[in-house]
Amino acid sequence: MPPTTLQAAHGPADGDAGRSDSGAIPPLPPLHDIPALRVAHPGTVPALDRVTRLAARALGARTSLLTLVDPERQRFVSQVGLPPAWARRGESPLSHSYCQHVVRTGRPVRIDDVAQHPEHLSNRAVRDFGLRTYLGVPFRSPDGEVIGALCAASHEAREWTEDDRLLLEDLSEAATSELARSRSDRSHAEAVALAGRQSAMVRAFFDTVPLMMGVAEVLDHDILHHIDNAATATFYGTTPEAMRGRLATELGADATSIGRWLAAYERAIETGQPAVFDYEHPAPAGARTLSATVAVVGRSDTGRPLCSYVVEDVTDARQKSRALQESADTLRLALDSAHMGAWAVNLQSRVLELSPRMRQLHGLERSENRSDVMLDIIHDDDRETVRTTFRDGMTAVSNGAHGADVTVEYRARIAGEIRWFRASGRVYPGRSGAPERIVGATFDITDEKRYAAALDEARAQAEEARREAEALARLKTNVLQTLSHEIRTPLTAVIGFADVLAGELEGTPEHDLVAHVQGAADQLLTVLNSVLDHARLEAGFSSEETQLEVHALDVREPARSVASLFQSWAQDKGVRLLYDPPAVPVTAMANAGALQRVLGNLVSNAVKFTDDGVVRLRVRPSGERVLLSVEDTGTGMSAEFLERAFEPFHRESSGHGRKQPGTGLGLAIVRRLVELMGGTIRVQSEREVGTAFHIALPAA
Repeated sequence: MPPTTLQAAHGPADGDAGRSDSGAIPPLPPLHDIPALRVAHPGTVPALDRVTRLAARALGARTSLLTLVDPERQRFVSQVGLPPAWARRGESPLSHSYCQHVVRTGRPVRIDDVAQHPEHLSNRAVRDFGLRTYLGVPFRSPDGEVIGALCAASHEAREWTEDDRLLLEDLSEAATSELARSRSDRSHAEAVALAGRQSAMVRAFFDTVPLMMGVAEVLDHDILHHIDNAATATFYGTTPEAMRGRLATELGADATSIGRWLAAYERAIETGQPAVFDYEHPAPAGARTLSATVAVVGRSDTGRPLCSYVVEDVTDARQKSRALQESADTLRLALDSAHMGAWAVNLQSRVLELSPRMRQLHGLERSENRSDVMLDIIHDDDRETVRTTFRDGMTAVSNGAHGADVTVEYRARIAGEIRWFRASGRVYPGRSGAPERIVGATFDITDEKRYAAALDEARAQAEEARREAEALARLKTNVLQTLSHEIRTPLTAVIGFADVLAGELEGTPEHDLVAHVQGAADQLLTVLNSVLDHARLEAGFSSEETQLEVHALDVREPARSVASLFQSWAQDKGVRLLYDPPAVPVTAMANAGALQRVLGNLVSNAVKFTDDGVVRLRVRPSGERVLLSVEDTGTGMSAEFLERAFEPFHRESSGHGRKQPGTGLGLAIVRRLVELMGGTIRVQSEREVGTAFHIALPAA
């Protein structure tokens, strides 16, 4: 190709230096990621430096450059004669480049004397490099693409010859060949390095996989290990290197185990498919179950088959599988014993999965798996309720819930009988968030419903009995109130007249007769009041005919009043009545009148049944309770009476043989009053030793 002079080919202006004969300026091609360019950097290919030195010496030029040119700059791959500052920079802008015109045209460029063409003096290379003459030829990549230029330049004018151009072109082709060789060497080195890295990664994977893996050569009666990973070596208690080239028998394998492996290898060789088998491997901590897979991968240098193996210790997995099966069996037994069946429905495929117990409970055939098969047997009155319940659960999931629980009761006709069921399940979303599956269990609650109905009926009967009892209690109270009025009026008259007669007959023999009348009348009035009070208390009222009201009360005062009231009588009988109250208030939630009556009744009985002994009244606080006790050293109670001491009309002695008068209502009234105040009462007694009553009231 003949050289192109800068003036003829590119016009007068440096900015138009790339203009062709047609007037268009070819653009500089971008330097793509050409593999060769990864090695085309200063100093990376020493042979390229030799090319530029040879060009400078052969042409007698002061400067020689091998450049790469792109739309922004030119880079110096190798150079001779550049000013040191530019040599260190390793590149220059296009304002300093004549090599760009070589790349634009793809042809040699020749300038004999820039001074003959003042229009080109604007190129900065003239000023900064001292350039006056230039000859450049294309520098091509190994793929033939023009990527730069090989040039020679001097500070003096010179007429370049055809031999000069041919020399440069030969040297440029040599540079291209050297670049291709360097690229090939580098590619080979990279390939070797890549292979090494990949091999290391494979080995790392091979040794970190928890499964036992390796390659072995199949012999007639033994197995020769070629490659084994760390898991295999650990299993045998050695290292992969120590296993290489050793026979299975040398590693401790017995003939039975080797025979099993050889049989598996033979199957893999004959069928060309992997062979799988399980076997038991003895171990100090107990036999382990192993699952092995073998496959043919090639032949050894001796022509024998090479087979790969993968072995997994499945002992724990099998144990878990058995435990899971046992759990499933246990669950099935639990479901059966609880009359409960399991079910699941796929909302996308509309397929219903039913456990055997579920099918049995509902009388369904095994072939029936439509999602609406259950709706067909549900009672007409319950079908819409079931639909609505499950629809609400699916709506909740559609609205973003991670799941929704649903429970509904329904009736179904099974074998001609109406039975009750309760279904409980959960709606689960799919990956899209839409409802995908409902899983649950159904209980047969027919017996529960029957029991509930019977219980409701029993409650109704009990309520009716309660109302009848309350009516009888009101009737009894009304009768007693009427009797009280009818008996109290004449009795009051008898007592009044007896008191008058007693006053008038004082000191006469008839006075004793009147005294007997007074005593009998008082006793009759006491009996009347006790019977009436007991009836009222059983109805929940006090003797004042109002509901008992309790309030914070210092119980020392009612106790002192009762002790004072009975002190004289006790002294007349030779009984010591003792009461030693605490120095500080003892406050309980109580009713003053009711408490005084309770203590009065108990102290009265204690004095009554004690001869020449001691009666003690105690009051003391005890945490959240206030304790009161009445103790005596009297005749005591029998064990038989003690069990029924608080029953109404029950006395220690009854009939004509009883020693002490009374109605047998006192203790019943006492217990009722204590209970109305929120307290409790208990009794301890022993024949001929004494009796003790203990009362506990809520502390205020």
